[in-house]
Amino acid sequence: MFEQQQNTGKSASLAEKYANAVGQLSDANDRAAHAEHDLQVERITRQDLIDEEVARRVAEAEERIRKELEAQLADKTKELEERNKALDKRESEVDKKAETIAQNISEQVRQQMSAAKTRFEKTALNRLADMFDMFMQAFIALGDKDSSKGQE
Repeated sequence: MFEQQQNTGKSASLAEKYANAVGQLSDANDRAAHAEHDLQVERITRQDLIDEEVARRVAEAEERIRKELEAQLADKTKELEERNKALDKRESEVDKKAETIAQNISEQVRQQMSAAKTRFEKTALNRLADMFDMFMQAFIALGDKDSSKGQE
């Protein structure tokens, strides 16, 4: 009986040890599951932080690029405005020169027409004077013929 008690005591002791080992294993499994859950939460949190950081950096890059493009656009706009002003000024100068040339040509044409008119008038007056002179000579000659006939 003593042996039986010893075996029963040993069995109880083994059962107790087994129960303790199962409890410890269960606790270890719970802790491992809890640690796995915590790691998963931390991964998700870190991924969210990484995503937020990536989004922030992308936004900064987009803003920097936008500012660079706006600066380039402003430079190009300023350059184009200056070119337009220069072209407008050049166009104004060309218009003034064209107007001056037109006025000069108009004045030259007026002078040439006036000179031609004067030459024409002189020529016409000379012709008229020559015709009048010929008429007078013919008239005088007729008068001389008539007077010589009348004296006879």
